[in-house]
Parts: sequence; structure tokens; C-alpha cells
Amino acid sequence: MKKNIHIIHAHHLIPSLSKQKLNTVLLKESNSPVEFHSLIKELDTPQKIQVFMKEKLKYHHKDTVRAFPDIIRYRQADCFEGGIGFAYPILLFWGYRPYVVMLHADHKRDVDHTLIIYRTHDKIGAIAKSSFSMLMDREPIYDTLHDLINTYYPHYLSDFEGYVGENTLIGYSDPIDLLPKFGINWFFLKGDNALQNLYDHFTDNVMCTNYHTHERFLYPPED
Repeated sequence: MKKNIHIIHAHHLIPSLSKQKLNTVLLKESNSPVEFHSLIKELDTPQKIQVFMKEKLKYHHKDTVRAFPDIIRYRQADCFEGGIGFAYPILLFWGYRPYVVMLHADHKRDVDHTLIIYRTHDKIGAIAKSSFSMLMDREPIYDTLHDLINTYYPHYLSDFEGYVGENTLIGYSDPIDLLPKFGINWFFLKGDNALQNLYDHFTDNVMCTNYHTHERFLYPPED
């Protein structure tokens, strides 16, 4: 018997505004330092955000969970920091409604990856920070989340010793809306562990879909 496939369509996501305009009220409510306003105003599209992350933020493997101020201070970010700490707030300020999607890997051979997805009209796109170019952004041309994830699957290859080149993607989470649980007061926190609470809890009770079997499981899975 064929399994029912859990499909998330673009229309399941809150759409972006039809015409993007900087939300100065939200910018003020988030306690954003004035020193960052010119950069935020400059990065007014997902494409510009992605270019900045690719060209101006060095990928690092340090054990930090920094927010916007220290990402800019050190010009460094991993996929969590680049996606959630940097791209997420800017998208929101510009009228996009960002969601987090976790790509889940076989942890013996690889690590998970953070995507920030958004809906433009009736299509889904994504941006991300990675040391691998093919694990970064996708233009908003996809009808469903699964369609978008399909484009990441062939490139989700391990660089772990003994597993180099092996495909390791197992599944992906449902879109995670951070706003109801965490609000916006975390956007400009400072310190290496500024987003530790968010990091520890943003996937609580989040359901995932197995890429191969379409079975549903609760994140994080048992390894």
C-alpha cells in the first residue's frame, strides 16, 4: 500500500507582503542599534542577504550561537547563526515571513543544516549559510517544501573522514515559526551564547518527514 505523503504547499505558509517595505516600527520594537540600520536597509531582498552572507561572512565551526551584533562584529557565522541570527531578522523587517526548516542528516556521517524559507506569491524559496555553495539559497520557484528539498538532496554529501562523498540527508522538518514562541527580543542580543535558549528549544515538538519513506517522526530523532 502506498504511503500518504505529507505535503506542505506554499499556501500553507504565511505570505510575504505583496510589496516589500521596511517595517520601521518593528525595527524599533526589536531594540535594533542604529549602527545596523544602514546595512539592514541595504539588504532589502533575499538575494542581497544571501550575497552578503556568502561574500562577507566567513563560515566557521566554533561552538557559538551568536546573534546579529556579534555575527557582524566577527564577520563569521555557521548555518544556524547565518540563517536564524542574521537572515531571519532582516527578512522579517522587509515584510517577508521567514520560517526555519532543519535538514536532518545521519549524525554518524554528517551534521544537520538550517534553511530559512519564505513564500513569495505562491512559491517557496530559501536562503542559508554554508561552506558548500549548493547548500545555500534557492529562488522562490517551488510549489511545495518537498520540491525545494529535492534540490538539496543530491548535494547533501558528507565530508567526514571515512564517509566523504556519501549522501547523508535523511529528512526535513516542518516549517518552524519562531515568532509565536520567541518573539523578537532576541534579535540583537550580544555574546557567544546569546541564542543558546533558542538553539536548545526551537525544535521542541517539531515534526519531520523522512525524505525516503515519507514517514513522520519527532525531531530530534534517536541515532
